[in-house]
Amino acid sequence: MGLAERSRAVLHTKLTEVVGDEEAVGDMLSEFPAHDLERPATKEFVRAEVAELRTELAGLRTDNAERETRLMEFIHVEVTSSMRWVLGVFLTAQSVVIGLVVAFT
Repeated sequence: MGLAERSRAVLHTKLTEVVGDEEAVGDMLSEFPAHDLERPATKEFVRAEVAELRTELAGLRTDNAERETRLMEFIHVEVTSSMRWVLGVFLTAQSVVIGLVVAFT
């Protein structure tokens, strides 16, 4: 936990009275974080954060795999449908051409 500004000022004043060297007190107090965000990360904190990120990443990989599967199924259905339609049009056109050839010969 960081030192509040008021606490830092009180410590600075009182320690300067005791030590007698304002610069030395300032140097010492600079080693104490003014805010919680300035606190160095511990190994345990970093490990916990990495573990949490790995869990989230595993979830994202699962989501992506599911999306990929759904997309591939969609593409398969659409390509199959399109091919059937093209084949139907082609066969119909062939039948019409053959019918016309037979009719006019």
